[in-house]
Amino acid sequence: MVWLKENVIADPDQLGMTFSVNEEVFGKIVEKELKFGGKNVQVTEKNKKVSITKCTLLLQVLQLRCVPTPVAALLLYNRYVLVVR
Repeated sequence: MVWLKENVIADPDQLGMTFSVNEEVFGKIVEKELKFGGKNVQVTEKNKKVSITKCTLLLQVLQLRCVPTPVAALLLYNRYVLVVR
């Protein structure tokens, strides 16, 4: 993502990036679209900021999946208690 942000995309065909990512789910590779029809939309200089944003959001969601629900609830509860008191 850093390279994408810092460099100009002169030829989207050569880069070969689309608005989709691959994820391993139970040993199988699954393609997830970052937006509707994303596997058919190339990342270009005009839309690369949107691509970076959507990838970042997806990574945040995937990280939240790793936190067990009771722990997440406790963290949110403690945050609430600290703010109220």
